Amino acid sequence: MKNKNRRYLMTNGYIQCTDVEKNIYVYEHRYVWEKHYGSIPEGLVIHHKDGDRTNNTIINLELMTKQKHDKLTLEHNVKKNIRKTFKVPHQVDIPKQELKDLLDFGLSLRFIGTLYSVTKGVIKRNMRDHNLLKPKDKKIHKVYNNIICKSKKNIKKQKSQKVFIIKKQHLYDLINFGFSQRYISKLYNTSHTTIQRNIKEYNLNR
Repeated sequence: MKNKNRRYLMTNGYIQCTDVEKNIYVYEHRYVWEKHYGSIPEGLVIHHKDGDRTNNTIINLELMTKQKHDKLTLEHNVKKNIRKTFKVPHQVDIPKQELKDLLDFGLSLRFIGTLYSVTKGVIKRNMRDHNLLKPKDKKIHKVYNNIICKSKKNIKKQKSQKVFIIKKQHLYDLINFGFSQRYISKLYNTSHTTIQRNIKEYNLNR
């Protein structure tokens, strides 16, 4: 709808206004920026700090590259559209494409975890479920396989013992690779409490 001050609210959420000097319609946020700081260099865009495209006050505007702008916009949209089911950490199922987009934008697992109110381990479990957790090179893949093999070999040895003890290095490596305590307990066929006790004895709490 056209207003008296010649401003239009576009379908994409941005506002267009009239540039009286050029007698053309322009995006208001770009117009405001150019009035204060001059022309916008090629390849750079104007970002709304609070995510509100209609808030075109100069203190809410920031100049940045398009890549950084797209990343911040994605983060804002994800925070805005988080589903209620994500409140229960062990029941989180993130859609594959949604998780892939977040990873492609270079967001850390810890940051993605904060978006969904879960731990980094839960995000890694989703990545494994969607086959998105790939070793960076053959060396890491070899280390990963060695950890699993050594852990499985110790299962038979530990079953006959009353006090279940896991080697510190094996437990440290499993935790570092993002396995949850519940997953490690299944791997060793023991209780979750036993894993917690081992972690506490080795001072591996984060």
